[in-house]
Amino acid sequence: MFSPTLLERLSSRHHVSQRDIVLLFVKLLVPYLPPGEPHASGVGLSAGWIPLAGIHPVIRRWLLDEHSLWAAAVCSVPSTTAISMFLDRSGDCPISIDLTLLYRHSSHRDFPLLMALLMNRDTFAPPPVIRAIEFLPMHVDNLSYHAGIRHYLEAWPVTFSGVTFAHLARLTLHVLSSFPAFSAPSLEELVLLGVRTSETMSVVTSWKFSPKISLSNFRSLLEGVQRLVSVEIRNLDLDANSTRCNPLQLHDSLQTRILSMRSASAVTAFLACLRSARDTETVIVTRIPYGDLLPDWTWGSAGLNPARSLALVAESCNNFIWLTFLSIDDAASATRPVYCDADDPYSISEARPNRPNLFVRNGRISRLYIPDKLDAYRNALCDDILSRSSFIRALYVSELAVKVDGVDVWLRKAHNFVPYIMRSLDDITSRVIEDERMAHLPLYASSTCSNVHFYCRDDWYGLSHLSYFTQAILDPRCTYVKHVWLHGALRTVDLDLFAKFATACAVRFVVLHDKRKDVGPSLPVVGRAAELRTARAIEHYHMMKVVSLELERDMDGQH
Repeated sequence: MFSPTLLERLSSRHHVSQRDIVLLFVKLLVPYLPPGEPHASGVGLSAGWIPLAGIHPVIRRWLLDEHSLWAAAVCSVPSTTAISMFLDRSGDCPISIDLTLLYRHSSHRDFPLLMALLMNRDTFAPPPVIRAIEFLPMHVDNLSYHAGIRHYLEAWPVTFSGVTFAHLARLTLHVLSSFPAFSAPSLEELVLLGVRTSETMSVVTSWKFSPKISLSNFRSLLEGVQRLVSVEIRNLDLDANSTRCNPLQLHDSLQTRILSMRSASAVTAFLACLRSARDTETVIVTRIPYGDLLPDWTWGSAGLNPARSLALVAESCNNFIWLTFLSIDDAASATRPVYCDADDPYSISEARPNRPNLFVRNGRISRLYIPDKLDAYRNALCDDILSRSSFIRALYVSELAVKVDGVDVWLRKAHNFVPYIMRSLDDITSRVIEDERMAHLPLYASSTCSNVHFYCRDDWYGLSHLSYFTQAILDPRCTYVKHVWLHGALRTVDLDLFAKFATACAVRFVVLHDKRKDVGPSLPVVGRAAELRTARAIEHYHMMKVVSLELERDMDGQH
C-alpha cells in the first residue's frame, strides 16, 4: 500500500515527514472505505484500511497511534483479534462499539467471542475504571433471539454492576430484565429501551409487558452525573421494591427528556429524578385510567401555565374524543391533527391494545376520552374541562380522519359530547368550527362567545353544511354573536346561500368576514352533468360512511 521509495521521494520534494504523508493519505481514503460494509469486489466485507498485516511495522505504528482515524468505527469490524488490538491501543481515548453492524455482519459462531470480549471487564484495565467506550444503539425490534442477542441482553447487567465508566459520554442499553447499579460521571446522553421475548423467540419492544427496574439504581446513576444533556426512556416499569423518593437536584444542563411507557406511576417517579428547566424539550407518552383526572404534573411538564389563557382543540368521532390544551397562538397555527402532532412521530394515533391515551410535550397536553363507555369516563372529561374552564378562551372543533388507500375517510361526528363540552365553557370568546358537520354548535355556546369561525371544506365528500350554520347563527337565541368568519373553499353550491346569509347578517348587525378562497378554476356544471355529479357524491358519501363505521368499530375495540 505504501512504497518506502515513494514516501521518501514525496517527503523530500514537499519537505513533509513521511508520517504526515501517510496520515494525510489515509485521512483522504477513510470516508470511502467504511468498515463493515460489503466489499467492492462483492466477496466478503470491507475492513476499510484496518488489515495491517501487510503494512510496514513503522507505518502500522503510526496508524495505530493516530486514534482519531479508527476510533469511530473500529468495533464495527467483526474480528475479535482486530477489536482486541485496538482496545489495547486506545489508552484513555474513546472508542465506538457499533452493535448493529456487529450483529448484521458477524456469523453466529462469532457472537459468543465478540460479546465475551466486549462485555468482559478483564478486557479493560485498570478496573474498576473502564476506558471510555461509547455503546451505540442496537436495533433489536423483531430480531431473532439467537445466542448473540441473548448473550448481550443477559450479560451487560452483570458486567456493568458496580463498575465506574469514567469517560462514558453516550450510552444506549436494551433492558430485558434488570438495571444494575453502576456509575458514569461523564454521561451526557442516556437511552434505555425496554424489550421482551415474544412467543416466536424474537426480541420486541415491550409497551404492555415492560421490564421492571429498580428506581434506586437509576437514581444513583443520575446522582453521579455531572452534565446530563439528553435522556430517553421507553417501555420500562418500576419493580415493587421501588419506593417514591425525594426529587433530585435540578439538571440545569438537561435539554431533552423523552419518557414513553405504559405505567403513569413510573412516569411520575422518573420525572422526580429528571427535574429540569421549563424550556427543556419534553415528550411524555403514557396511559392513565379513563376515569382519573388529568395528573397535575402534566402542566409543569408541558411548560403550560394553567392560570393563563388557553385554547382547547376537540378532535372527535362518534366513539371517542381527543382534547388538547395549548396556547391560543399555538392552536391557531398548529397543523392538524393536533393531538398527535400531525405526522404522529410517536404513533399516538395507532389503534392497538392498551394504546397511549396521554401525550404531553412542550406547550401541549393531549388526552383521549371515551365518554360514552361509563359515567366515570364522562365525569373525568367534564372535570378536566371544568378545572380550567375559566382560563379557556377559544374552542376548536375538528374532525378525525383515517387514510384509506391515500384517501382521507372522515369518521362519524360526535353527536352529543361536543355540545356537552361547550356547555361547560362559560368564558370562551371564540369558536372555530373546522368540522363542517358540527355547524349547529353556535347554539350551544355561552353569551361571552361573540366570535365564530366556520370552515368550508373543499375535500368534504358530503353535501354543504353551510346552510345549517347560517340557521344556527340567525336563530333568535344566538343574539350574542357579533362577528362571523367564513374560511376554506369558495364553492359554487354555496353562492346563493351566501348572498342571503350576508343580507341577513347585515339586518342582525353581525359583521360577516368572508375569507374563503377559490380552490381553482372550474367550469359550471348544469343539467344532467350536475345531476350525475350529485349522484356520484352521494354514492361516494355512503361508501365512505361504511368504511368509516368499520374503522370506528376496529378502533373502538383497541381502547
